[in-house]
This record gives sequence, structure tokens and C-alpha cells, in this order.
Amino acid sequence: MRKDFKWLVYGQLGTFMWHKKADPNRVADPKGHYIADKTVIYADNLLRRLAKARECGADTVLFDIGEAIQYPSHPELWIDGCLDAQKARALVGRMKDMGYEVIPSLNFSTDHHHWLCQYSRMISTPDYYRVCEDVIRDTWEICGHPAVFHLGYDEEDANCTFSHAKDYPNLVYVRQGALYWHDLAWFCDVCRKLGSRPSFWLDKQRRPGYSHETFVKNVGKDVLLTPWDYTSVYEGNTLPKVTKTLDGMVRLADAGYDMIPVGSNWILPAKRTPEHQTTRDNIPNLFAWSKKHLNPDHFAGFGVAPWAGVSEVGNPVWFEAAELLRDVKVGDEAARSGKGTSV
Repeated sequence: MRKDFKWLVYGQLGTFMWHKKADPNRVADPKGHYIADKTVIYADNLLRRLAKARECGADTVLFDIGEAIQYPSHPELWIDGCLDAQKARALVGRMKDMGYEVIPSLNFSTDHHHWLCQYSRMISTPDYYRVCEDVIRDTWEICGHPAVFHLGYDEEDANCTFSHAKDYPNLVYVRQGALYWHDLAWFCDVCRKLGSRPSFWLDKQRRPGYSHETFVKNVGKDVLLTPWDYTSVYEGNTLPKVTKTLDGMVRLADAGYDMIPVGSNWILPAKRTPEHQTTRDNIPNLFAWSKKHLNPDHFAGFGVAPWAGVSEVGNPVWFEAAELLRDVKVGDEAARSGKGTSV
């Protein structure tokens, strides 16, 4: 186990990263928002969740921001209810006081970038690049010059995006081919220029047409990858989508890419059935598989993403995820000390 191994938890503040926040009736919007005019920020609940996760051994928070703060360089992005920069800095400070490394996340996937308001309709244009660089810099400053900066970039694929088309009645678009790689490299370079290590969800290797060689050609090995998978059973699983994901992770780790696999328990307990792949079993089983199969030099951490929203309604699932992370960590420490077996 690496000395700098991270025990990560996903902490969400904004909500406008999801297509259901887009307003299908706003074909034109004089404010340029195309999303709801108001947001509700549950900062106290986020701190309550993070306090629980810290008690359970988490030491890193992937802080997903979206529309939740007022980016000083672009007031046109401000949504009623979002935090001003001073309050956002104070919130980050409280996370750090708890003992967390804070990894800010702005999601630039075309499937999750609605928080960019009118600029979400200008992808890969000069104005788009200018605004994206500005808000990354704003966030970097608000978060105190973080060592790692997460760019989202999940679910950007024609098959995935067009499966969400029912939620995009007016406009559907997705980067692919050379433009996908160009923009990903551009975003990573913006982070590097600030002195932060770029990070993003490792979705590309889950998608049709993925090529390991193309990934290695286009992505520097200084990035920190966060591959996710929510299957319940790994050893002996022959489902093509699962084997493709796992094989891709192994090859990239062997090629020298650091990664933090992320599991989830996101299905509400009342809705769990034997047919659901996502259950509380995912988190311990993904950790066990990762420890067994990933190159230990590049198995840089392990995380949980409860995907439980931002309000108190999701707290039971969120707290359960923190406890599952604790159980994995305690079990691993016991195994390495010779006092037990790893999960």
C-alpha cells in the first residue's frame, strides 16, 4: 500500500451538473441560463456528511461544485442562492480543518456541464475556452491552490448522451474523435499551468470504440484517474462491460497511470433487489479486486461516491457509504498488521 494512499469520499455541493436541471421550455433565455434561476445550497449538510466520513477514516474529499459558487470572473454564471467567493473559501477552510485534502471538481463533460449556462452551448469555441479557464482559475484560488484538480468528464459518449435525449428535447451534442482528445488535453494543461495535477473520471475505457493505445497517446501519465464501477461481483464476472472496464484499469495501471477506483451504494435501500448490481457489496468487492489486480505502485487510493443528492433525504445512503469505506479501511489495516483478513 502506498504511503500517500488516499481514502476518498465524493462531496457534492452543486446540483446543476445533471440534465434534469435543464429547462426544456427555455429555447431562448435572455439571462442565458437555460437552467433553473435558483439553487439551494446545503453547506451545513455537506459538513455534517464530511464529519461522519472523517470519523470513518476518509482523508480526501472530491468536492463537486457546479453552480454552487459565484465565480468572480463571470457574474453571468451566478445563480440565485449560490455562495459568494468569501463564503466558499470559508467552507473549504472548514473541510481542511477537519483534516481533508480538498480536490475541487468542475464537470466539463457535455453530459454534465449545464452549470456553465450559455457557455454550455458554445463548446470548443474561443469564448468557451476562455470562460472554462477563468472558472478553473477562480476555483483554484478559492480552494487554496489545490494539489489536484478534477475535471469531471464522465459519460461523454454518443451512446450515453443520446440515451439521455429524452431529457434534452431541444439540443443534444457530444465531443468525439480528435475533438474529445484535444479538449481533454487542453483542460489538463490548464490545470498544469496552475500547478495542479489534472484528474478526471475514467469513462472512456468503458465506452464503445475505446483504444488503450489512443488513450496513452493522448493522455499524460501525470494525471490521476478515478475509474468507477458499481458491479456487485468481480471475481469470475464475465459480463463484457465489466471485463472491459476491469481490463482497461489493469492495463492503464501497468502503463504507469495512478488511479483511485470509486465504488458506490447509490441505490436506496428500499429499492434494492437481487437484480440490482449496485448494492452495499460493491464497495468492499471493488476494493478487494483493485488491491489484488492493480499495480500497487499505481493503486493510489480508493473512494466512495454515494450519489445521494445534497439534502438530508440522502443522508442514510451517504452515511452508509462512509461506514462501508471505514469497514474496508479497517479490514485492510488488520490484514496488513496480521490481525485479520482483508475484505
